[in-house]
Amino acid sequence: MSISGKHFITHIRERQMNTDLDFYFRSVVRRWKSEIGIAGDVVYIFSPYITSRTAETVVEVIAPGQVKIFTLFSIENFVNGSSSIGTLKKLSDRGVELYHLENLHAKLVVVPSKFVSIGSQNLTNRGHHNLETTVVSNDEKAVSKALLEIQDWISAATFIEPEDIRLAFEKVDKLQKQYQVLRNEAATIDTQIRNEKEKRAEERKIRRQQLEQIKREIEQKQQEDLLRTEREKQLQELRRLQLLRLSQNARLVPTAQQSVIGRVNEVRSGSGWLKTFQPNDRTANLLDWHVNGEKLTLQDKYRYPCIVTDTGKIGWIRVNKSRITFIGNSITWTNPIRLNGRRFKIVFWANWNGNSTQTSNITVVIHSMLEWVTSRFEIPCFFDLSGLTFEELPEAEHHEFVALNEWISSNPNDFLSIVRSRFLTPFKYTENLTGKEADALFQYNWNWKPNYRLRVSLLDGHPFLVAELE
Repeated sequence: MSISGKHFITHIRERQMNTDLDFYFRSVVRRWKSEIGIAGDVVYIFSPYITSRTAETVVEVIAPGQVKIFTLFSIENFVNGSSSIGTLKKLSDRGVELYHLENLHAKLVVVPSKFVSIGSQNLTNRGHHNLETTVVSNDEKAVSKALLEIQDWISAATFIEPEDIRLAFEKVDKLQKQYQVLRNEAATIDTQIRNEKEKRAEERKIRRQQLEQIKREIEQKQQEDLLRTEREKQLQELRRLQLLRLSQNARLVPTAQQSVIGRVNEVRSGSGWLKTFQPNDRTANLLDWHVNGEKLTLQDKYRYPCIVTDTGKIGWIRVNKSRITFIGNSITWTNPIRLNGRRFKIVFWANWNGNSTQTSNITVVIHSMLEWVTSRFEIPCFFDLSGLTFEELPEAEHHEFVALNEWISSNPNDFLSIVRSRFLTPFKYTENLTGKEADALFQYNWNWKPNYRLRVSLLDGHPFLVAELE
């Protein structure tokens, strides 16, 4: 006898007890027919549920008087289709003895002295498709033991008379139709419950996903906030060092021996008031200075770069003999400069946003002289009296600036020298009254009017003004 490997150990153990068993994990109907077909005595079949065509197939191999079938004779089972009254009628008409055994759940086939089958499979069509397990044996002792055990069941069973089957057969058809209606309603309710359950499960899944997404977003935001806070600290420290270097450089560059102390005042101008920077000493002259023992005279009403050391702010101030009036936060040089063999227009923008993390006090904006190139290349820089510096170059988008970016990266000193010369060169607007009032660069409000010490310094032979808060 051949059995699969997964049952081999069990098979050997049963052999040690002198019991020969076969295990079926599929339909056992063919084995039943084979064993029943050679039976010489009465065959006992116990099956709670019976349907065509399985039951008819099994018993057709033996004379009707040699078969006794024990089942559940239940109108409910016939109505719900778990057992077939029609099949019982066919078997009864054929002469098969049918018995009702209350509470029957076992599934057995016993051929006295030859064969016993115990398992989960009924005499139903579903037994061919369900996951069934059946143990069979041809061992005479095992068969005799099974036959002995079922004697009390046989004694307790009641014979199902043909009249019982006839009466049940008449009632079942109508009840089956009613049952089918109820079954359809029940199926509809089951579907509704299942759909609602799936809907709730899907809603829970979506809520869970939403919560997980919110959690991820919160964690990401916390991480971003942490990185941003750390970055802000780094930038604040960098700005502190920049301002410290700026203050130190103010003492290193060639600077005028004298200084002028002044502050922002409001003076009447036409029909209104104008905020200007004025020396506290009304006799002071903002145009005449002495640097390195030589006289230096600023040109009246020209614009000179001015830097405030405590804030790093830069502006182009309009210098008069007795006061500083309008201040510009940007200049545009219409005359092009040549960089990397190509012509560009330069614009300087002072950064006046007052951000403590701002590490540039001026932005160099480079425009192409080609009409079809509308983009621009912006480089954040810091002017610390010793010159212009930049931390890193931004990415260039247009190919016109990609080559320029590469050239600046390879020649930073050449680039900064060219740009610094334009940045420091004084100029005069055609419209004299262009720019902001003095409080745009120097601190001023109604409750606090601080004094500033103003000096002139030289860088590359170009004068510029340095203002320190007193």
